[in-house]
Amino acid sequence: MIMKKAHGIPGRMFGAVTLAVALLALLFVANGAFAADLMHNSRDTGSSRWNGRWGIAGGRYGEFTCATCHEPDAENIKNIRRTISVMNPISTHTLPGGSKSVNVIF
Repeated sequence: MIMKKAHGIPGRMFGAVTLAVALLALLFVANGAFAADLMHNSRDTGSSRWNGRWGIAGGRYGEFTCATCHEPDAENIKNIRRTISVMNPISTHTLPGGSKSVNVIF
C-alpha cells in the first residue's frame, strides 16, 4: 500500500491532525460567542433601563461577569452562587427589591 504524504505526515495522520485542530478551533470560538450571549447587561440586551447603563463598568450594579452568578466548586451542577451581589460594593445602588445581594433558592 502506498500512502500519500502531506508535509512529511502520512495521509491518514494528516487528516486526523487537521480534524483535531479544526475541532479545537471551533471549541474556543464557540465558547466565547456562547458566553457573550449568556452575559446580561444593557449593551448585550439593548436595554434603555438606567439610561442604558446597567451591568457594565461604571454603570448601575457594576460590571457583570461570569463571577457575578457563578463560583468554582459550588454545590450545584451549574456552579451558581448561593448569594448574588452587586458587583460594585461601594456603590449606593441596590438590586430590585432594595438590597445589595439576593439569596438564590434552588
